[in-house]
Amino acid sequence: MADIVWLIPVLDLSNPSIRIRRYNVSNKMNSLGVQSKIISDYYGRNLGDIKEEIGDAKVVVITQCTERDLRVIQYLKAYNYRFVFDHCEAIFNLPFEAAIMSSVDMISCCSTLLRDLTIQHGFQHAVALKDAIEERHPSGQVVYENRYERPKAVYCGMGGNSYLAYDCLKSHLDKAGYDLVLITEWANATVKWNPDTWPDDLIKNDVSLCPQDMRFQIAKSNNKVTTAMALGMPVLASPISSYKEVIDHGLNGFLCTTDSDWIDCLIQLKDPDVRRKIGTGAKKVIETYSLEVVTKQWLLALDTLSPLTWGV
Repeated sequence: MADIVWLIPVLDLSNPSIRIRRYNVSNKMNSLGVQSKIISDYYGRNLGDIKEEIGDAKVVVITQCTERDLRVIQYLKAYNYRFVFDHCEAIFNLPFEAAIMSSVDMISCCSTLLRDLTIQHGFQHAVALKDAIEERHPSGQVVYENRYERPKAVYCGMGGNSYLAYDCLKSHLDKAGYDLVLITEWANATVKWNPDTWPDDLIKNDVSLCPQDMRFQIAKSNNKVTTAMALGMPVLASPISSYKEVIDHGLNGFLCTTDSDWIDCLIQLKDPDVRRKIGTGAKKVIETYSLEVVTKQWLLALDTLSPLTWGV
């Protein structure tokens, strides 16, 4: 029987939120001795069957805000389960979102700023639980020495933000003398994102680009920068809140606001010694984002919902 159940309608491990925030954390809970289980494909099942599979779990984590998920919460509330809604985007106008957020006992947010915005929208039971680094290691090491005629700047990730690297940064890369590499699922990818090879594909490059749309994506998680920093990659990032919490500008990464910031920092990183300094500094500061540390933070947060004892 599980202590914690995650309701994930489609277990798509190419989706970063599903893989990093839910699947990896659930697996780590099990390795720490806390029974955690994922239930998927539950949308077509009757509520009694879902309740039977959840069994004696203490906490149920909801990951979507649909009418079906709201009905699941309303039905299971009668059985004294405690509920968490895992919140990963600064969106507050989806049809059933407010009802679900009001119904659960806790809202877990992927960044400190998203927690603050959620509270500002009237949901005082929001907490910040950041994204953990994936326990994935490339077969080799990051190389800081010059190895290409032009250094390579990489954007690595699933989702729609790769356009920022191409449409917004490509001209800056050209001015600074870099080649752009896109590791994505899209048709214009230089290398297709692959769950088995992305760490090796990432470290074949010299610097990692982590741009965000500062108009709409200020509450994103730390994931993109901490993924690269954990491998020792020098990162250049937009100055969103979660990135500023981990990057000390000029010491373990670069925060770039203006066009000239991006160009100037890219030029600085053409020096192998600067890349080594930044990459080495990056690896020293990401211990608090390890999967074990973050999973224990989840367990401490869940422990506040009722007198639970996880033993970690």
